[in-house]
Amino acid sequence: MMKNGQLIASSWEDNREDSEDSSTQTVLLHLRRGCQVYVELLSGRQLCGDTKGQNMFSGYLVYPFSDK
Repeated sequence: MMKNGQLIASSWEDNREDSEDSSTQTVLLHLRRGCQVYVELLSGRQLCGDTKGQNMFSGYLVYPFSDK
């Protein structure tokens, strides 16, 4: 997981012989307007959330705050 181009959290699995690998993490981030949060997957790797090879990424606002 990346935040503004910096690595925040990661999962690693080195068995490239199957597609039965998955990962779950919970991360709380302090974000400001304009922050970018995204996931990256290295070329040639797989993380499968279901038998169709699909993954899911979701985010929730825990509470808003003001910079003022």
